[in-house]
Amino acid sequence: MSRLVTPTLVFWLNLDKRIDKQMESTKEMVFYWELKFYPPAPEDLNEDLTRYLIVLQIRQDLFTGKLPASFQTLAVLGSYTAQGEIGDFDKTRHTNINYLRPYNFAPNQSEELLMRITDLHKTCKGLTPAEADLEFLTNATKCALYGMDFYSVKDSSGRQIKIGVSASGLYIYHGRLRMESFKWPRIIKLSYKTRVFHIKLRPGDCLHSTGDMRYCDSISGCELLSDYHQWLHSYWLVTVSAAVKTSATLYLLCTSCQEILYSD
Repeated sequence: MSRLVTPTLVFWLNLDKRIDKQMESTKEMVFYWELKFYPPAPEDLNEDLTRYLIVLQIRQDLFTGKLPASFQTLAVLGSYTAQGEIGDFDKTRHTNINYLRPYNFAPNQSEELLMRITDLHKTCKGLTPAEADLEFLTNATKCALYGMDFYSVKDSSGRQIKIGVSASGLYIYHGRLRMESFKWPRIIKLSYKTRVFHIKLRPGDCLHSTGDMRYCDSISGCELLSDYHQWLHSYWLVTVSAAVKTSATLYLLCTSCQEILYSD
């Protein structure tokens, strides 16, 4: 998807509408290609180019700090980046860490990190760029905040909180403390009116069955959350259909909550 940045506004473009109809002025515009929806298992995608585009987005997320990761995780992911972009480590050409400096692995990356990436890069010998990307994705998706976008909201009592949305579900944070989580199979419906966002959970859920949150800035976050739910609905239908066609396993999928009700 394309994201448009103006001096006062950042928003996703509607690809079905003319660009000049989506903004008040066309004098100062910057366009970015960004990933709007992060697939739950990008390493399972068939197309190498599609996987590579997701790799590029995750690299950007790591560098900007949007995707926090430990020192060791950054080093491991950095080694696969080096293998994919440079190829095998060559001791005659890669005599010090300077060969890694053109690449951005982390915010304020240190000499220590580059040295660790160099050590791990040596162990990646023989991996093709496509194989290095697969290893990168397999490890990156293990990060707790992989693919998560945050929005500032107020709960029904007026308390300032954040709601995070990712391929695994919705998460409610107060500061850095995760207060609640709503996995997608538990969510029946997402809806919003003006700036009030409503979550409807499956009947009999152990937590409260509904939740209201009032957005502080705009309804764009509400729209994205609803879009994410719809996109995952399509994603899982396609994924399960493919699994049925390519294996002897039979799935019965609940179309309202995307829960696998039966597996044979």
